Amino acid sequence: MECDFLFGSPEALLGERKWRERLQTPEYQRKIKLIVVDEAHTIVQWGIGSKDEEPFREWFSRIGELRSICPKVPIAALTATSSASQRRTILNKLCFSKHSEVIAESPDRENIKITSVQVPNNEDLHTTFGWLIDGL
Repeated sequence: MECDFLFGSPEALLGERKWRERLQTPEYQRKIKLIVVDEAHTIVQWGIGSKDEEPFREWFSRIGELRSICPKVPIAALTATSSASQRRTILNKLCFSKHSEVIAESPDRENIKITSVQVPNNEDLHTTFGWLIDGL
């Protein structure tokens, strides 16, 4: 299989035997240059259950197993919505060393505006959001 990018969920890459075995082959080990965990805050949100409940998605709690499957491949974790506490949990779950570099920049941008509008239940959505739909 020839590809430049491989996208997969923790369930697929870790939970499915065929992918787990494929990732461990010398061919894949040579080709994988970087593992990117996008929306890494979901590790905390979905991979950690409460004291009485199992995690919503078990494989998110086991995502650090990628380190043992691909030990020489660097991992980048991306999130724009995690707190400092959540970042520590993410680093721990992904088995980052204490010397790993964390770049924590505010996602706040001057050119992006977030607006909240309360819409009456009986109002037509096109009346409220027509300008937005037309702009797309």
